Formats: sequence, C-alpha cells, structure tokens
Amino acid sequence: MPLKIVFFGSSRFSALVLEGILSMRYNLAGVVTSEDKPAGRGRVEKGTIVKDFIVKHHPSLNLLMTEDLSTPDFVNFIRGLRAELGVVAGYGKIFDISTIRLFPKGMINVHPSLLPRLRGPAPIQRAIMEGLNITGVSLYLMDEGIDTGDIIDQEEVEILEEDNGESLETRLAHIGALLLLKNLDALEEKGYFTTYKQAHEFATYAPVIKDSDKRIDWAEEDVKIFNKIRALSPKPGAYTTFRGKRVKILASRLTTQVSVGKPGSLTQLGKNDLIVDTSNSPLLILTLQPEGSRPMSAGEFLRGYRILDGDSFI
Repeated sequence: MPLKIVFFGSSRFSALVLEGILSMRYNLAGVVTSEDKPAGRGRVEKGTIVKDFIVKHHPSLNLLMTEDLSTPDFVNFIRGLRAELGVVAGYGKIFDISTIRLFPKGMINVHPSLLPRLRGPAPIQRAIMEGLNITGVSLYLMDEGIDTGDIIDQEEVEILEEDNGESLETRLAHIGALLLLKNLDALEEKGYFTTYKQAHEFATYAPVIKDSDKRIDWAEEDVKIFNKIRALSPKPGAYTTFRGKRVKILASRLTTQVSVGKPGSLTQLGKNDLIVDTSNSPLLILTLQPEGSRPMSAGEFLRGYRILDGDSFI
C-alpha cells in the first residue's frame, strides 16, 4: 500500500513541490497551509498559493489552514488522517517535537540549499545575493532546530548568470520533488531513511528578506547590485526612488564601462537604453516598475519619464 503523507507548505516553492508529489503514486492524505491573510490595496483576504492550487485542481483533498500547530483542531486533523509521514516544503513555521511525533516515520523537509549552508527562510534569494555559483536542495529528517536535522539526500544545482529568484526557485522545486520521490521509494523499500549528521560548524544563515534588504544602494559595486536585483525579481523586487517615488528594478545587465558620475546618476543612451552609475561600473537597466504602474522596459520608462540632466536614482 502506498505511503500515506501529509504535506505542509505555503509558498510558491511549496506549490511546485506539491505538484510533483501529486503527479506520482503516493497517497497524499492531506495538506496543511497558512491561513488567509489581507493582501493588496483593498486588504482583501487572500489564501496561499498552495490553497489556491488545491481548491482549483484537487478540491476533494483534505485541507487545513492554520498558524498554530498546537491546537486540538490541528492535532485531531493529523490523527484522523492516520498518515505515516509529514513532508514540509516552505511552510514557514517551526515544528516542535510533539508535532513531529504525530507521524510514526517522522517529518522530512525539502530545503532549497546545500545544508548546513543557508539555513533559514530565504535561502534562494540569499544564494544569489551572495554571488554563489552553486546551491542545491537538501532533504533532511526534521528535529526541533531550524534546518538542523540529519541529511537524507542532497543535490547540487548551478546558479546561472541569467537566473533570478523565480527561475532558480522553479528549478530547485522541480529537483526537490524528484529528490523527495526517489527517497520515498527507498523508504518504502527499506522501511527507514539512511541519514548523516550535518557539519554544524560550517552552518550559515539566510534571514528573512526585510525592506532594508530590498533597497538598492548605488554606492555599492555593480556585481553586488546586479545580484540583489535578480535575487529579488520579480517579487518582492529590489527598489530605488526616482522623483520621490519608489521604482522596482526587475532586470539589469553588467557593463564593461567605468562609472563617471555619482552613484545613482542616470544616463540615457539612444531611445531605449538607460544606465545607472555605481561605485565602479554602470548597470544597464532592462526592466523596471514605477510605483503604481506595471513592469516596463527601459525604453517605455524613458518615453514616459523624460530624463533630465542631474536626474538620479536615490
């Protein structure tokens, strides 16, 4: 009989991993995701991407939305499903030992980094922001720590120069789903996971992305700014200010020129090219999104906002 699983997840990464699980033969008994939250200008209640996926494609699947994993409702939901294993991918909550023990075979986490590097909530964005060339996916047996459990399996993934946060997330989720399914097959065959300890002395942390992390400092070097832009694209978006309003910079390109103006100074080249000075070499801006507007090319921006001498991103 196929292994009975409960899935925990709330993010886009979660939904992509979940889609992979549902494409295979495993018995998904239920899904746990975060509660609806106010979103947008109207602050209308909006469900997670995982909830939307389940409601649209698998409406008969058992679904629980909760922020608290200690309530009787949650415990009764899990016990009622009689699942053997919990699988977590991007749920965003800390699990205590009592929750983990609800599952006879424990809980495993699909984490998008090569643990012990980049533990924490933002490993995909932080990997790009740090300029890493290699990241990966780790499958580990959960304990009470934050991404500290014993490793079941890992796979390396190259970070390409053209990657942004979304494209890398998509690849990592696809590989994570395949890694998970391979090891679930092994669990069914052997009855247990073969694991090894993390090298905790080499651990690094990937903290949540704050508003201060999203702001571009044009006085930094071009590569650091370039990596921040692509790490945070398309969401939440790295931003600057122009004429008192926020502008998200969604895509840029490195140049071989030398900056001659102050950091943030704008130069228009022809009808479609916009460059911004940094501390060393200017960046060519490809896509941006002014506050209250849609994403647009640099050419569209230049046609809508006439660049004047002395204009700059701040």
